[in-house]
Amino acid sequence: MEEARLNGRVGDEPVELIIYRDSQSDYLNLISDLEAENWGEANVQLQENCSYHYKISEGFQLREVPRLISPFTKPDNNRGLIKPGNYTGTLAFTGYKISEPARTAIFIVEIRSKKTDYRTEYRLMLEEITNFSIDLVLRHSSPIVQAIAPNYDLDHRSLYQKFAFINSIIGTDEFFEAVNRIIRSPVTQWTSTEVTSDIRKSHKFSRKTINQFASNKSRVPVPSDLQSHILISSLPSRITYEVKEDSIDTPENQFVKHVLTEYFLICQYVKDKLLDGSREKIEAEILTNRLRNVISQDLFKSVSRPRSLALNSPVLQKKEGYREVFKSWLMFDLGSKLTWSGGDGVFIAGKKDIAKLYEYWVYFKLLRIIAEVFPDFSDCFSELIKPSNDGLELNLNAGFCTRIQRVCKYATREIEVEFCYNQTFSGTDDENYPKKGSWTRTMRPDYTLSFWPVGFSQQEAEEQELIVHIHFDAKYRVDNITEAFGPKDNERSLDEIDNDEEIRDFQRMDLIKMHAYKDAIRRTAGAYILYPGTENKIWRGYHEIIPGLGAFTLRPAKGNEGSAELKEFLEKVLDQLLNRASKYEETTYHIFATQSSPSIEVREKLPEKYDEKRVRPPADERCLIGFVKDQRHMEWIEKNGLYNIRLTSREEEKETEKFSLDFSDIRYLLLHDANGSETKVIFDIKDPKPITMSKEELERKSYPNPRHDHYLVFSIRQNSQVAFQNVIWNLKDLDGFPKGRASSSPFVTTLAKLMKATVREE
Repeated sequence: MEEARLNGRVGDEPVELIIYRDSQSDYLNLISDLEAENWGEANVQLQENCSYHYKISEGFQLREVPRLISPFTKPDNNRGLIKPGNYTGTLAFTGYKISEPARTAIFIVEIRSKKTDYRTEYRLMLEEITNFSIDLVLRHSSPIVQAIAPNYDLDHRSLYQKFAFINSIIGTDEFFEAVNRIIRSPVTQWTSTEVTSDIRKSHKFSRKTINQFASNKSRVPVPSDLQSHILISSLPSRITYEVKEDSIDTPENQFVKHVLTEYFLICQYVKDKLLDGSREKIEAEILTNRLRNVISQDLFKSVSRPRSLALNSPVLQKKEGYREVFKSWLMFDLGSKLTWSGGDGVFIAGKKDIAKLYEYWVYFKLLRIIAEVFPDFSDCFSELIKPSNDGLELNLNAGFCTRIQRVCKYATREIEVEFCYNQTFSGTDDENYPKKGSWTRTMRPDYTLSFWPVGFSQQEAEEQELIVHIHFDAKYRVDNITEAFGPKDNERSLDEIDNDEEIRDFQRMDLIKMHAYKDAIRRTAGAYILYPGTENKIWRGYHEIIPGLGAFTLRPAKGNEGSAELKEFLEKVLDQLLNRASKYEETTYHIFATQSSPSIEVREKLPEKYDEKRVRPPADERCLIGFVKDQRHMEWIEKNGLYNIRLTSREEEKETEKFSLDFSDIRYLLLHDANGSETKVIFDIKDPKPITMSKEELERKSYPNPRHDHYLVFSIRQNSQVAFQNVIWNLKDLDGFPKGRASSSPFVTTLAKLMKATVREE
């Protein structure tokens, strides 16, 4: 379709608006009245993120709407551009007469989503949110809440929101098909009716009618020839007896009529309160007319008003047709009490923000999954409902943080779990480690799951690297992994992607955003997209499930919507959190230990690798400072490749000063003697685990004059590191090194501290 024409009037004057496609790729269509009525849409269909030209009749101008309608300047001010952007839903354009701006005409168009299934997905998501909300109300058992009655005396926005909930329950083909099943095959019952007639027309006498032979006053004489047979002189002229017939005026049919009538009256009330000419009012009129047609069926003309509602009837609870109407009534009664201010941006004034609706829908889906993985969340749903002036308020609103927290107890660990919607992680230009938040700019993921061990406050867990954040973002307009993260590396080269502006700016944007969450928000272990596609993707930072990035499918569908895979992922996350020896927990511990200690500067040349592996940072590399008694002792050390430290006995400990040092995992041995504090004799320790030797074992190795029973012995070798050539260490400058006689005792320090005491030879 190349163009669409819309006609309007200003008084008696006709006005025409013509809309043209900007290019062949832009969508423009005209649907039938039946299709428009069925889906509650306008006939002229545009599409989001497309571009259009328009022309309105001479002497008229289309009212400008920022970022949506842009009229040209004179002399072509009756022409312009329409760019819907991401707007979806019914849109009213206002045309006005230039000479008399107060005189206007309204043109209605529909901005549809690019996604082909958006119609059914929109209805399905709205229906599921309604069902979830009704379930919340049912769970909310406070007496104060139960006393609140529906309030329809509201502004048109809140009123339409209530109508949207109601319409999602009863404005479906399934509901009206259930009503039609009742009309085709209603429940009936035998009823007894008392009839008074001439005694001569009676056929069957019951005990009750026989009793009337003697009691009735209006009587006729019995012929004399019969008196001897019936032993009575007269009979009543008329008697009353019961007649049974099959009736449709049953309590169940009365209930259905009552429900349909209530629906009709409330929808009509909503229709009358909404603004004339609005899309909302059109939708209300459509539903009101459908209900009017149903109520006017012959079945309901023969059914009386109920005196009571038989809610415990097996027919209402089990019979097809009746069961659906009964369920709808329960949902309707509760849903009419519910207000949701967060829904204003979704379906107010005809707007159908399906992307925002998807974001809300995902929240409820996520909450259900979390309640399955973490059973302690099963009682959290009532926190989403609170009393309000209008009845009940659904406490979920984009831009405001909704927070639910529970303690989850397991055999090996107790964990605090918090689920947040729209949690803000504030950014700062100041150095704010180890506080929470983003260390660059403020970030606000759609959903955040946080975990930390019981016994720590959330702030303490943040500052000690104990908390774990996992973020999710809802992306309705993403259809597949390629749209979210770009093509695989083997599908297109980086040069092609860099030269393709659309791919560079769009397809990798979501991946970059997930990286931003992961890298900027402190203690984040994962960031994932949730989108209505079919393919899941997880990148693991290492070999455990977190840290990671990726995408999961959550699609509005009846059946497999993708939640099973997301549930399995969260179960694996929980399993990793319960593993106290996980590499992620080990990593975060060392981050805390490292970053919480003061920084040390070492600007010396140091070894880069040891035994073909990277060396530890100098603050973690441990060195043993040992004493050499004399030249003979040094020669024995070099010849045997051993260095020993005496182990004192318990008796000796009583008489000598006891030292307690950790001699494991030592990399270097620096030796000094009694002649001075400077030394350059350094060895590598081959095995970080020393062994014990007895006095006799050392004597067999020709150790000079061993005097103690046992020794701790290190296996060493000559150090060949270029970084340690021409280096002299002055032990007087070594932090903490003992002085005097105690200097001969073994001393353990770090390489970072040791390099602070260097003196380079010229």
